[in-house]
Amino acid sequence: MKFEARILLILLVFQFSGCTKDDIPEAATPKMLNFTAIGEGAESIYQYDFVSFSENGSLTDLTKELGLGSDYLTLREVGDMLTFYSFGSGSFSARQWNTKTGSKQTFENFYASNDERAITWGANNEELLFLGNYAPKGSKNLGVRTIDPNDGSEKDLFIENDIVEGYQPLYYKNKLFVTYLNDEAEYHIAVIEPTTNSILTNMNLGGFSPSILIDDQGNFVIVESKDGGGNSYSRYDIETLESIDGGSFELSRSFVPGYLNSEFIDNKLYFQNLYAQPSTLVFGPAIYDFETNTETIIDLVGIVAHFQEENKTSIVPISQGYDPTSGSFLIGYGNIDNINELAGGVLAISEKGNLIGHVELPFVPTYFVKSTL
Repeated sequence: MKFEARILLILLVFQFSGCTKDDIPEAATPKMLNFTAIGEGAESIYQYDFVSFSENGSLTDLTKELGLGSDYLTLREVGDMLTFYSFGSGSFSARQWNTKTGSKQTFENFYASNDERAITWGANNEELLFLGNYAPKGSKNLGVRTIDPNDGSEKDLFIENDIVEGYQPLYYKNKLFVTYLNDEAEYHIAVIEPTTNSILTNMNLGGFSPSILIDDQGNFVIVESKDGGGNSYSRYDIETLESIDGGSFELSRSFVPGYLNSEFIDNKLYFQNLYAQPSTLVFGPAIYDFETNTETIIDLVGIVAHFQEENKTSIVPISQGYDPTSGSFLIGYGNIDNINELAGGVLAISEKGNLIGHVELPFVPTYFVKSTL
């Protein structure tokens, strides 16, 4: 899948009307934050860089820069580099873009689909591409193929036979974390060292579903949940994989296994809360404080309702990010007033649930670049 927000984009049926950097609106308030957003139009992918000091931003058409189609499969972020994976004419391609310098490179058709294996995900570091796969095709024998796109060399690493399900991976500091559920209903995290093409350790979490991320200190974090209630978290040193700390907690929701697009900062988890349905919105920002064992759910429903009333508009939240510098959430939205015109924007919301900034955009922001926050 592309983004979790891709499901929500189905709600927006629109066509893009041309726009240049001169057309980009300024922020509605000087309290807006610095951010870089990746967004989608009917035919193009865009990058928008907002600078709070000057209260305006610039737009880059990544489709023109990279030859990137709007039907790409996955976006990965490593350092300042974004990698877009796509599939067409029987082959996978990767297009890389440095959000700071604008440098780029394309690996067209770096892997051809075949009967040997079925590809389930793509990931990368600064030099190598990783393809999670089942081999032979039609089996659930999990492995990873590592490809050096510069010389075409390939290495395969077997993980486990006959798994039930594989999940989205996480790469950080020469470690590739691969989460899966085996045929004994046990969740595992295989920790792979790409430079040696070896498994450093294979962590058995039993029946607890593990969601994985990196905290603000660069430690590896596992958030575990179990059907019927009960949550816990564990932190590990990224170099040694030795346990640092952890604990139990109660949360109103569970998370999908594998990579968790949330932030773990100062013993707080900043995450995307899913609203009980029926609701006017699907998700909203939330915080869990592990020191006080308290959960704070931001009233995005109320914020959006007030925003719509004041601005005489209708919007749909699409994406979420968190800025640790200001301690604020960023919400990307699509404007659905006019289905024939693409419009969107970003709301900045404080941890106390106050709307502190707003920028209108000529596209729908679907991803906030972490390296700029």
